[in-house]
Amino acid sequence: MLKELKYILLLCLGMSFVQGWAQSCPPNIDFESGTLLGWKCDTGRVLASGVPQLWESGQVFGKHDVFRNDPIAGGEDYFGGFPTACPNGSGYSMRLGNSGTGAEADRVTYSFRIPDNADVYSVVYWYAVVFQNPNHAPSEQPKFTVRVTDETSGTPLPCASFTYVVSPALPGFQVSSRGGSVLYKSWTPVTVNLNKRAGHTIQLEFTTEDCSRGGHFGYAYVDVDSDCDQPLRGAGYCIGDPALTLEAPFGFERYAWYVNRNFSAAISMNNRLVLTPPPADGTQYSLVLKPYDGYGCEDTLHTVVRWGSVPRFKVTGESAICLGDEMQMDAGFNSPDVRFKWSPSFGLSNPDSSKTRARPVGDTRYILSAIDKNSGCTVRDTFLVRAIFM
Repeated sequence: MLKELKYILLLCLGMSFVQGWAQSCPPNIDFESGTLLGWKCDTGRVLASGVPQLWESGQVFGKHDVFRNDPIAGGEDYFGGFPTACPNGSGYSMRLGNSGTGAEADRVTYSFRIPDNADVYSVVYWYAVVFQNPNHAPSEQPKFTVRVTDETSGTPLPCASFTYVVSPALPGFQVSSRGGSVLYKSWTPVTVNLNKRAGHTIQLEFTTEDCSRGGHFGYAYVDVDSDCDQPLRGAGYCIGDPALTLEAPFGFERYAWYVNRNFSAAISMNNRLVLTPPPADGTQYSLVLKPYDGYGCEDTLHTVVRWGSVPRFKVTGESAICLGDEMQMDAGFNSPDVRFKWSPSFGLSNPDSSKTRARPVGDTRYILSAIDKNSGCTVRDTFLVRAIFM
């Protein structure tokens, strides 16, 4: 009798849609409404040839489920032992697929239009994967596929589209302590470059496939970052800070940093560049990114350091309320030169204000970012609200 073979795939999406300091994210791309509003759901099966056959089904509970990330209780993946909540700190995630067998395939897609003035635009998705390797032919193995298509031009973006087929040779995977042939990879973000596509409509497509022989299952957890910021984060320096840290996009094999477009010698080969003391206002930095073989394309990004300031603040409000009640949170200051952003935004009366009212559906850790509109200098504070069931 054949041993039942399984894989589990966890996926977390982090998306960055950039133009200046005030770029808005597409609505509910982050699931923060607690629903699949704006997402298209498909379901189907994997044919014997290994090709998935899907049809539009609408949301099918047990296959396309949005759930809340509990900041207190947490949760770990059974096989990998890593947190099931995405490291982006969001309030909601989605589970794609289930543990049923029968060569099932499930898919979600989201289409959005890049703003007309957004010449710099990028998408970062996070994923954590757990596969039990059946050692079948590659076409029969469990798979996870990401496809990014420019719907305006009708062309796929090959540097942004990937297929992960379970194999011991997949980079970054570890063997599960649960035994069997389970391999896993904890949360890993990947950056997709959509520069120079302003005004275009882009479709993101994510598909999980069971083993085509019908005896092996898989599912995915999906999430999207609510913070739409620059691909090179940290270039907004807050005056008085002892250092400046530039953070590279995720998911590349090699990084090389250069200053003032002098490409003769790299100043760092790490994914984070810590500058102490901070550089002068207007200093330019360039980053050359080299992907893993078969998982993207080489790219070069540029950023300019800008100095600015935002007052340090402390969010105030009720730290414990009865479940279903409403409360107010307040940064204690306001300014026309500062952009405010609360996360998670679901259930807030005004997520883009210094002061907002909230009706949390459970214990929730809110993060308020105050961003200087001219420089990008960002100051954050976190406020935990416990919702008590009476």
